[in-house]
Amino acid sequence: MNKDEQLLDIYKLHADLADRVSQRRDSANRLYVTIAAALFVLSSSILRWGVGDIPGQLVAGAPLSSPLCSVFPG
Repeated sequence: MNKDEQLLDIYKLHADLADRVSQRRDSANRLYVTIAAALFVLSSSILRWGVGDIPGQLVAGAPLSSPLCSVFPG
C-alpha cells in the first residue's frame, strides 16, 4: 500500500466519522425541537383557553403530533 492509498483511506475514515457526528447532532436537535414545540403548544393553549378549558382534541392530539414532527421534519 503506497502513501497515496493510505492518505485516501485516512480521508475516507475522517469523512465517515464527520458524517456520523452530524447524524448524531441532527438527531439530538430534532429531539430538542420536538420538546420545544410541545411546550409551545401546551403553553399557548393554556394562555388561550385557561387551564380547565383546553379542548380535549388538543390535549389528545398534542402528544401524538410531537413524535410525528420528530420523525417527519419540515
